[in-house]
Amino acid sequence: MANESVKNIKQIITFKLQLVALLSFTAAIELAQLWAPGRHARLSDFIVDALGLGVGIGVAVGIG
Repeated sequence: MANESVKNIKQIITFKLQLVALLSFTAAIELAQLWAPGRHARLSDFIVDALGLGVGIGVAVGIG
């Protein structure tokens, strides 16, 4: 029972780290577009990307 609790805590920490890393990557991609000719960084793009990665991680956690 204690091992199962530790496993759940590790999964939660892993999930949170992945979420932070992917949100940071998403923000970096949007910010990089400030310097790309013809591209525009938009908050709406960031929000859509963040929602998509949240759904993707949720599905992965649900499957695995």
